[in-house]
Amino acid sequence: GWANRSDGAGGTSGATPAHGHTGGQGSMTPEALKRRASTHFERETEPPGERVLFNLSAVLKAGEVIVVEGEKDAGLLTGWGLTATTASCGAGKWRQEYAASLRGRGVTILPDADRLGREHALKVAASLLGVADGVKIVELPGAKDVAEWAEKGGTKEVLMQMAGESAALTR
Repeated sequence: GWANRSDGAGGTSGATPAHGHTGGQGSMTPEALKRRASTHFERETEPPGERVLFNLSAVLKAGEVIVVEGEKDAGLLTGWGLTATTASCGAGKWRQEYAASLRGRGVTILPDADRLGREHALKVAASLLGVADGVKIVELPGAKDVAEWAEKGGTKEVLMQMAGESAALTR
């Protein structure tokens, strides 16, 4: 089967391992698999049924965390030296229990520039108010998501400036 395989071999025809979700102790948890046609699958590893934030081990060590809509954007920001995370399977999949992993952290949410992205950002923000140590939503100008914004010249420095200038949300 697929358990702990990283070489692309396994029982799901056409699927290849993509972005792993690692639990707080470093164990593998649900992992998004991408089919060549961009269809996402969930695979269960240990413990069955548990859902955790992408990049959880880094999130638990960070004081500031950026929440985005997908693993691609989280990975890009992580490559910039930032701590970024996302819910398993992206927009609309945020669970209230994810808020506990962000307790006491400053959180900046970067929504995708569509209705679903904005609704997702508001849901994430609502779950974090009173839990996180400050919550901001920062929309990236002229791009549908973080990856496109970066392709158009967006940088870590500009992102940090925009986040710094944004007001924290209140209840």
